[in-house]
Amino acid sequence: FWKSIRVTAYVHRFINNCRKSKKERIRGPLITNEYETAELFHPKPEAVHKEEPRRTRGQFFRSERQCIVRLPRTQAVVFSVHTYLIPADRIQAPSDGKS
Repeated sequence: FWKSIRVTAYVHRFINNCRKSKKERIRGPLITNEYETAELFHPKPEAVHKEEPRRTRGQFFRSERQCIVRLPRTQAVVFSVHTYLIPADRIQAPSDGKS
């Protein structure tokens, strides 16, 4: 279980580093926050549910986007689900439109 968490954390770091300039990229060993974020993407095995729950820093909102698309060449139908985890501190209250 923990090995898959570590691999997921490195994959997320790689994806995030691909989006950044070379100077902004993160290097070196994983930090605690990267492990905690990677845990959110894994279902927990039954044995882990019986342990003391782990504390994560901050709160997250989970959002799903579901799409149904017909492929043009084969006419096959593809259903996809993408899950987004957004840190709560990045959510802003909607403006009332009065400026």
